[in-house]
Amino acid sequence: MDDYGPPDMELNADSGEHSPGKATKSGSIKIAVGLLIGFIIFGIGVFALVMQLTNGPREVADVFMADLNAGQVASAYDLTSSAFQEAVSGESWAQFVEAYPILVGYQDVSFNYSSMAGDSAVISGTLKGTDGEVRPVTIDLVKENEEWRVLNLSLEPEDAPQIEAEF
Repeated sequence: MDDYGPPDMELNADSGEHSPGKATKSGSIKIAVGLLIGFIIFGIGVFALVMQLTNGPREVADVFMADLNAGQVASAYDLTSSAFQEAVSGESWAQFVEAYPILVGYQDVSFNYSSMAGDSAVISGTLKGTDGEVRPVTIDLVKENEEWRVLNLSLEPEDAPQIEAEF
């Protein structure tokens, strides 16, 4: 059928007249589908942005713990913040790691909590040693010169974020 006349009009083949009809419904459906697709793409973009913003601290925490697990104490120290390095020397850091053998050669670390506010973040979870010992691990991070850095590492239960169950 030839398309004559303004959009959203249908040409009646029997009478040759233009009348509103299926074209109007079809146009409305196309607009609705287009808007729906637009909202979906927007939602995916927002989700990706949120994931990207919170992914940085988690990646640093993962690398930090992997360095410790591999015995690369100096590499882990290099991921700490300037405030941490001012308070804790490289030698003191090595002594701390030595005092907690669960940090080197652990079996598994799993992070189940993360929180971010501005230029600070907290990543927390559990650390399982090769001997079966399980300890909480909490890593506080800060953003320095657009890079996330470890500000504090704690294996103490009282430093783990308290997550309240909502019923």
